[in-house]
Amino acid sequence: MWWSFSDRVRGGNELFESEEEKEIWEKNIKRLMKLSDPYDIDQKITLAELHRCLGDFKICMKIINRIRRPELVKLKSRFKDECDKQNIMVFQLS
Repeated sequence: MWWSFSDRVRGGNELFESEEEKEIWEKNIKRLMKLSDPYDIDQKITLAELHRCLGDFKICMKIINRIRRPELVKLKSRFKDECDKQNIMVFQLS
């Protein structure tokens, strides 16, 4: 569901068509957060992204800053940039 909503933005549309959709989206994201394994690197990145989507930029950066893999330096930088802009929308990594 989370990705389906993001596809709207990728297609040039609004993220939500109604307040009800926003509530459903937030509820789904919070459920995904509870299912995340914070020790799995991929899920850790997803968890950071979920927090960013909800506007929890400090928590997003706290999670991202705990990642110590050199190959993810660019990814971490992009997260920082988007958090600095307070962007909750999907963004392109490349």
